[in-house]
Amino acid sequence: MDNNCLDVKPVQLPASLSASSAADFKQLLVSRINEKGNIPLDGGKVESADSCGMQMLLCFIMTRKYQNEGVRWVDCSETLYHAACLLGMRRLAGLADSLVEELILGMD
Repeated sequence: MDNNCLDVKPVQLPASLSASSAADFKQLLVSRINEKGNIPLDGGKVESADSCGMQMLLCFIMTRKYQNEGVRWVDCSETLYHAACLLGMRRLAGLADSLVEELILGMD
């Protein structure tokens, strides 16, 4: 069964995507890595991000792609969006071309 239904609980990204919170963040991602269908990601509460946290997030997204599964963004904070752009990860992470596009067209 495809989990694109509204009752699938999104992966709520923590406020800090950083090396200092990497162990907890890894556990969160590993617990959802083998689910079928598109896993919703909620990055709306991300307030800070470093390259370690962003690389871990991208690793999760790319692993899902290699499993012929995926993710879909349900929310993305400006901080998360700008960190992805700065590190050259925006397209690989599947984020919209701009926050304006995200608001107008949605993240799906």
